[in-house]
Amino acid sequence: REQLKRLEALFTPADAVVLRRGDELTLRLHGLAFASSSARLEAGATALLERVGAALALYPNARVAVEGHTDSSGDSVANQRLSQQRAETVRDHLAAQAGNAASGMTAIGYGDTRPIASNEDAAGRRENRRIDLVITPPPGTLP
Repeated sequence: REQLKRLEALFTPADAVVLRRGDELTLRLHGLAFASSSARLEAGATALLERVGAALALYPNARVAVEGHTDSSGDSVANQRLSQQRAETVRDHLAAQAGNAASGMTAIGYGDTRPIASNEDAAGRRENRRIDLVITPPPGTLP
């Protein structure tokens, strides 16, 4: 429980939220922004990703999947490719920070196939454009 509290304390609600599903934690990065139609991180991303690195250090033996998601605007094939590129950008940035500790980190793009909000309005589309880090600690680690 203490570990989970330390994880949550690293982020403001505007930056990220921690979700728990069974034996997995999802770190949903709200504050991470990319240039439009690009996998290039916008200014300010480095500070947030440093805190993400600190969060991952709390779970040193965990598997981590970096998931990229888009809204449904535009072509689905292009959205899938963009989400994959963005996930890889985040994975590569975190791996550069952590060195070999992040060597098992994977990146996967889901494009527009896993929305968490409606794509009918700008607010929903903004929510759907996200990076999720799915952290799977070794069995018995989470209370």
